[in-house]
Amino acid sequence: MAIQFVGGNFASGVATSFTVALTGLYSGIDTQARAGDLVVAMTAYAAGTGAATLGISGVAGAEYTNVYSRTLSETVDPSMSVGYKYLTADDATCLVYGPGGGRIGLVSVWRGVHSVTPLIAGQSGGQTVTNQPYPIFSGVTPTIPGSVVLAIGCGSSVPLTTQFAEAANYTRCAGAQMQSGGTTSGIVGAIQYRRWPGYAAETPPTWTGPTDHGTTEGAISATLVLNPSPNKSWFFTSNT
Repeated sequence: MAIQFVGGNFASGVATSFTVALTGLYSGIDTQARAGDLVVAMTAYAAGTGAATLGISGVAGAEYTNVYSRTLSETVDPSMSVGYKYLTADDATCLVYGPGGGRIGLVSVWRGVHSVTPLIAGQSGGQTVTNQPYPIFSGVTPTIPGSVVLAIGCGSSVPLTTQFAEAANYTRCAGAQMQSGGTTSGIVGAIQYRRWPGYAAETPPTWTGPTDHGTTEGAISATLVLNPSPNKSWFFTSNT
């Protein structure tokens, strides 16, 4: 089988840590993550002053493997951390942690990913952008048939916006927004994906949304490539 999107989920809160459930998943092939599945998780935060140190962990404090963490200095400072973990039977939630005051946590769960090296070596990148809340993504050039490209991003937003619009040819795994400290500013984030069509470099399009924004925001992005399990059959319906 090809890489399959099991489902996504999200949570938001003002506590220094909270969980995102790996049950009740939506938009995929299953409502529950299973042992051996891969979860790619993101947490993001925005503050009026000072970028934040964020983290992601699993059952009994087991850390996720950090893939990409970045902070950006802006009038409203965004921070984002991305990590992954192969799930065990005990993993019912994903814990995201950092400062209190308004943060989001997103998970995307995958089946059929390589059981040792989930991300293709060298196939990742990230960017930051100032004066707008919309992420701009780095390009990648996958080399393995059956790969899946993930576009993960967040943006600080004044005023707090609704969700980013889906990019062309991409499907949303999960998305959320959260006010920061009870103000009209906050953080908006999403995980989207595309099955690599198998013939060219891939640069996820810049996300879009409402246009009533000034120059106080910033955005952070990460582009990742999921590595399929070997010796699979690549028969699937592409969402290209």
